[in-house]
Amino acid sequence: MTLWDSQIFTAGARAANVDPAVISAAVGHANAIRSVSIDLPIVFTLAHLAHLSGVSHRYLIEVAGRGSDPYRDYIAKKRQAPGSTAASRRYRTICMPDPELKKVQRWLQQNMLSKIAPHAASTAYSEDDTVFAAAARHVNARWLIKIDIERFFESIKEPYVASVFERLGYPDLLSFQLGRLCTRLPTLKSRKDIFKRRSKPARGVMQHEWIGFLPQGAPSSPQLANLVMRRFDRRATAAAKKAGLRYSRYSDDMIFSTAGSFSRERAEHFVHDIYDVLGAYGFEANRTKTSIAAPGARKIVLGLLVDRDKPRLTREFRAGIETHLHYLERPDVGPVGHAEVREFDSVIGLRNHLEGLVAFARQIDQPYGDRLKARLRAIVWPA
Repeated sequence: MTLWDSQIFTAGARAANVDPAVISAAVGHANAIRSVSIDLPIVFTLAHLAHLSGVSHRYLIEVAGRGSDPYRDYIAKKRQAPGSTAASRRYRTICMPDPELKKVQRWLQQNMLSKIAPHAASTAYSEDDTVFAAAARHVNARWLIKIDIERFFESIKEPYVASVFERLGYPDLLSFQLGRLCTRLPTLKSRKDIFKRRSKPARGVMQHEWIGFLPQGAPSSPQLANLVMRRFDRRATAAAKKAGLRYSRYSDDMIFSTAGSFSRERAEHFVHDIYDVLGAYGFEANRTKTSIAAPGARKIVLGLLVDRDKPRLTREFRAGIETHLHYLERPDVGPVGHAEVREFDSVIGLRNHLEGLVAFARQIDQPYGDRLKARLRAIVWPA
């Protein structure tokens, strides 16, 4: 990408007989963007974005104007907890943008959003983030508090997304249009679902007719979610520090811990304080998932034990993957029979699932993971 040079721009604009007021405004916008980060691209208008991203200007106008719904919904299986059954399997809706929208969203992610770091408490969606590193922030935990945000992506509304681009220095109109390009209006089905799930509006949320939300599945959504949450993360970090707790957030999972002394009364009071902070930013906690683990209870963060000086695999995880390998190694079961019993869509799906589990195990406990890898490699898979 060509670096911005105000002198070259001004000379070229004057040569093209552009109104001096327009030139001055453009240079002012460019300086505002560069004051945030010199790595951010200079973009003035939707037409300018169309040129830079290689996507039709007319198409961008249509999407920003809500002239069509450029998404398709897919139902995806959520990752199962070790030891859970097929009957308990949970699902999420993935909103896949059409190719042209996906192209511009990926351009925004790679050229704008990736240039701005999320809050230090955020441990998901950035290039160097790992589950091990996220869990390692809470090692030697004696008290552990976990709070889950209800309908996380759906709760991040269009005005919050537009404000991210405004804070990066982009013009107000363009920021509004970028917010539209990165959000989706609720479908008729999801509107009914919102009414069914929420009997009253989230605290602190202004009531609009229908405004866009951040679609899970768009390439720009993860980093936008992190940038929207920066102010919340600052407040949550300050509240945790005041209470003597450590804080991190992995997408919609908030984790607080301490290696020191605490009490259940203090923990319950702190939980309600965080509920209030969530409400102030338009979010709700999934209260059924809130948990307080006192001394003596197991401390699990993102599937890893954190009660000692380094994260460890749980016995459920070990038992789960070893059970898979046991049946794969049995001549009377094997990959085809095991995939059918466990309701995998295909043997390839089963194999990919196990290779992912083994790779995860090697990140946490390499000697153990290497033994699992050797057993998996020895399996005779059908052609």
